[in-house]
Amino acid sequence: MPLSSVRTERGALRRYVVLVPHRDSRRLVEAVRPALFAAGLWGARSFPAVAPLARVSRPLTAAELKALAASLREAARDGKITAGEAAEIEEEGDGGLRFWGPLLDLPPADLSGAEAYRLFSQVVLCAALTPGGVPPGPPLPALPVFAFRAAAVANLAIRPLAVGEAGYSFRWKVGPLFWLPQKSPPVCRGDRGVRVPPTGLGPADPWRSPGSPFPLLNQCAGRILSEFSQSIYIYGGKK
Repeated sequence: MPLSSVRTERGALRRYVVLVPHRDSRRLVEAVRPALFAAGLWGARSFPAVAPLARVSRPLTAAELKALAASLREAARDGKITAGEAAEIEEEGDGGLRFWGPLLDLPPADLSGAEAYRLFSQVVLCAALTPGGVPPGPPLPALPVFAFRAAAVANLAIRPLAVGEAGYSFRWKVGPLFWLPQKSPPVCRGDRGVRVPPTGLGPADPWRSPGSPFPLLNQCAGRILSEFSQSIYIYGGKK
């Protein structure tokens, strides 16, 4: 079912553009959700483990999502995004959602070219919705502190369900993922000044050239593989 065909059963359809970490990072947040629910955060299962960047009036186009992904990669320190202490952000306006979870060290998204009318000032990876705020009482379970490189941006549509507890019962759909681009891999050169192709293949392959420094090429290949191993697709694909 296309994202645009999602309709509400009760209440208005909401659209967001979100940052989607790689599934291994999301599992760290999802693992603590049962304990959060038991501690009184009833919205711990009400929203996916993604970071809302803005409320939008329409789905962003592929070109807009690609531009957003590139800008977020540039904004990340050394290409890495760190999840820190818990924070809460509230959507402005009547009926706005409140998101609670690890605060990401990213600036607000640059959506000047899109129809974003509610831009979040902080980027929080949602561990729970908190319609009534964080409840007082015993300390909540500690959230994991971690960092990640592999992430994507996507459209998300969410609607309240016709049944269930109001403020906690939703159905959502995430659109196609647009991955944050990688930094350029390092360039390694052999004794003849020939660039080593990342695949190790091609007419200028130093492995097939006389007198190639094999130990140096092993080091170069290891560095390149380390760079490329950071990128993995989620939701059924892999890279």
